[in-house]
Amino acid sequence: MATLLPVITYLNKKSMKILTLITLIALSVILIGCNGTETKPNTTAPTITTSTPTLVIESFMKATLGRIPNAEIDYDKARTLMTTNYAAEFDTPMFIPQAYGMQDGPDSVEVTDQEILTDTATVTVLGHWGPDNQMYWIFELKKQAGEWKLNFINPGQ
Repeated sequence: MATLLPVITYLNKKSMKILTLITLIALSVILIGCNGTETKPNTTAPTITTSTPTLVIESFMKATLGRIPNAEIDYDKARTLMTTNYAAEFDTPMFIPQAYGMQDGPDSVEVTDQEILTDTATVTVLGHWGPDNQMYWIFELKKQAGEWKLNFINPGQ
């Protein structure tokens, strides 16, 4: 056994060097692969912007008109874009067709005009149902607590 001790010590030193080298390589690969940063999934809710009347109306339409591009029906979100008084009227799903003055939503919409006064604004939107059918809406907005909020929808022709 005494004659094997130098051989075992030599192998242990060699093994430790190899193990240390493998550990350093593995750590380097991990750190380079992560780029030194931690990636977290995006779990924050989409930001609702009330910075301009047009952005409010575009957000409102996407939350209430399911057929337009990028729409996601979300009536709770829609209520946050409305004045307190107008949101109180939104107490049934029938509110949307009544407010817009139509039963089926348009295929696309386009903002055609925006007029801003100090604390009120109007945004005119043209809805398209195919190439031949269209309808205008005039959205009336008010500033409430410093943010633009939808106060009324005036369905036009």
